[in-house]
Amino acid sequence: MIIGLIGNYNFKGIPLTNAFARIDTVESYDTHATASVNIYVNKEAFETNQGYLEQIYPVKFEKQIGDTVGDDRTQGYRFVKTMTQFQSWEEVTA
Repeated sequence: MIIGLIGNYNFKGIPLTNAFARIDTVESYDTHATASVNIYVNKEAFETNQGYLEQIYPVKFEKQIGDTVGDDRTQGYRFVKTMTQFQSWEEVTA
Protein backbone atom coordinates (compact mmCIF):
# COMPACT_ATOMS: atom_id res chain seq x y z
CA MET A 1 0.00 0.00 0.00
CA ILE A 2 1.31 3.44 -0.97
CA ILE A 3 1.39 5.83 1.98
CA GLY A 4 3.11 8.80 0.32
CA LEU A 5 5.78 10.06 -2.04
CA ILE A 6 9.31 11.33 -1.35
CA GLY A 7 11.27 13.68 -3.57
CA ASN A 8 12.73 17.12 -4.12
CA TYR A 9 10.38 20.09 -3.78
CA ASN A 10 10.76 23.83 -4.13
CA PHE A 11 8.81 25.54 -1.38
CA LYS A 12 8.65 29.30 -2.02
CA GLY A 13 12.19 29.32 -3.39
CA ILE A 14 13.58 26.98 -0.71
CA PRO A 15 14.74 23.65 -2.14
CA LEU A 16 13.72 20.67 0.00
CA THR A 17 15.40 17.29 -0.35
CA ASN A 18 13.29 14.27 0.64
CA ALA A 19 10.07 16.25 1.04
CA PHE A 20 7.08 14.04 1.79
CA ALA A 21 3.78 14.30 -0.08
CA ARG A 22 0.70 12.59 1.30
CA ILE A 23 -2.84 12.42 0.02
CA ASP A 24 -4.88 13.69 2.95
CA THR A 25 -8.42 13.36 1.65
CA VAL A 26 -10.11 11.83 -1.38
CA GLU A 27 -13.63 12.77 -2.39
CA SER A 28 -15.01 10.02 -4.60
CA TYR A 29 -17.69 10.48 -7.24
CA ASP A 30 -19.09 8.17 -9.94
CA THR A 31 -16.50 8.82 -12.65
CA HIS A 32 -13.83 10.93 -10.94
CA ALA A 33 -12.23 11.76 -7.62
CA THR A 34 -10.76 14.88 -6.05
CA ALA A 35 -7.79 14.66 -3.69
CA SER A 36 -5.84 17.05 -1.51
CA VAL A 37 -2.07 16.55 -1.36
CA ASN A 38 -0.18 17.81 1.68
CA ILE A 39 3.55 18.57 1.39
CA TYR A 40 5.74 18.12 4.48
CA VAL A 41 9.42 18.97 5.05
CA ASN A 42 10.07 15.22 5.22
CA LYS A 43 8.40 11.97 6.29
CA GLU A 44 9.51 12.44 9.91
CA ALA A 45 7.68 15.79 10.04
CA PHE A 46 4.47 13.98 9.08
CA GLU A 47 5.08 11.14 11.54
CA THR A 48 5.64 13.57 14.42
CA ASN A 49 2.45 15.51 13.64
CA GLN A 50 4.18 18.66 12.41
CA GLY A 51 2.01 20.76 10.14
CA TYR A 52 2.25 20.54 6.39
CA LEU A 53 3.99 23.31 4.46
CA GLU A 54 1.59 23.47 1.58
CA GLN A 55 -1.59 21.85 0.33
CA ILE A 56 -2.31 21.22 -3.32
CA TYR A 57 -6.08 21.15 -3.88
CA PRO A 58 -7.99 20.23 -5.91
CA VAL A 59 -6.20 17.38 -7.63
CA LYS A 60 -8.87 15.89 -9.89
CA PHE A 61 -8.52 12.58 -11.70
CA GLU A 62 -10.68 10.09 -13.54
CA LYS A 63 -11.42 6.94 -11.60
CA GLN A 64 -10.85 3.53 -13.05
CA ILE A 65 -13.00 0.58 -12.11
CA GLY A 66 -11.69 -2.96 -11.76
CA ASP A 67 -10.01 -5.46 -9.50
CA THR A 68 -6.46 -4.50 -10.49
CA VAL A 69 -6.53 -0.68 -10.48
CA GLY A 70 -6.46 -0.11 -6.72
CA ASP A 71 -8.64 2.04 -4.52
CA ASP A 72 -9.22 5.77 -5.05
CA ARG A 73 -6.22 6.76 -2.91
CA THR A 74 -3.86 4.43 -4.81
CA GLN A 75 -5.16 5.78 -8.10
CA GLY A 76 -4.64 9.28 -6.72
CA TYR A 77 -0.96 8.60 -6.03
CA ARG A 78 -0.53 7.20 -9.53
CA PHE A 79 -2.12 10.34 -10.94
CA VAL A 80 -0.03 12.68 -8.76
CA LYS A 81 3.12 10.99 -10.12
CA THR A 82 2.07 12.14 -13.63
CA MET A 83 2.12 15.79 -12.51
CA THR A 84 5.31 17.58 -13.59
CA GLN A 85 6.51 18.45 -10.08
CA PHE A 86 6.16 14.84 -8.83
CA GLN A 87 7.35 12.75 -11.79
CA SER A 88 10.70 11.88 -10.22
CA TRP A 89 9.31 11.21 -6.73
CA GLU A 90 9.52 7.73 -5.20
CA GLU A 91 6.59 5.85 -3.69
CA VAL A 92 6.67 5.12 0.04
CA THR A 93 4.89 1.92 0.99
CA ALA A 94 3.78 0.46 4.31
